Amino acid sequence: MLAGRIAGLDGLEAKTDAHLDVKTKGDTKVIKLNSRNYAATSGDNIGFQVKPAGNAASGTATIIGGQISPRFLDGKLGANLIGLHVDAYLKGTTGDISADVRALNLELVADEGGARAIGGDVTGIRIRSYLPAGTITGKKQAIKIEVPESGGKAYDAVLALTSTHGAVWDVKGSDYSPSQPRAKIKVLVNGTAYWLVGYAVEPT
Repeated sequence: MLAGRIAGLDGLEAKTDAHLDVKTKGDTKVIKLNSRNYAATSGDNIGFQVKPAGNAASGTATIIGGQISPRFLDGKLGANLIGLHVDAYLKGTTGDISADVRALNLELVADEGGARAIGGDVTGIRIRSYLPAGTITGKKQAIKIEVPESGGKAYDAVLALTSTHGAVWDVKGSDYSPSQPRAKIKVLVNGTAYWLVGYAVEPT
């Protein structure tokens, strides 16, 4: 019997063509990966890494980096159902951060000079919904932003767009009256382009 740890283990690999199943015994216990203190003072300290790589010459396979699918079984009751909880947590009261704090960092990247053809969309975040029945007492929305809690720093903005991006988001020159729309953001509604406009002065 393994008493919670295996001394000297540096790898874990299934030896049969079957799923590698790792489970806890108690309902309130978790599988911990690198939940420890890091002493390194430079470089990237990464808790865990998953990098499945497609290695077939041709095919129609889909590569998925990770799949999370919590659920309540049929007829079972509960309070909340949360797919993924992420918090970037600054513990204690001292110790400055010299750069950013980000709860989630998403990137769409390729090697320099890459010339792959992509037959579909390129999307940073895709939200799909299918709730066919039942009553929702609250509201159903794609994105919900909670007001900062009491004692916390206020938001500076709901959205930050860096620089300008031509017809997608842009700002007219300073010669335009501040009371006239100066900023624009392009959105696609059912494939048709529309623009949200913004003013240089706060509406009253």
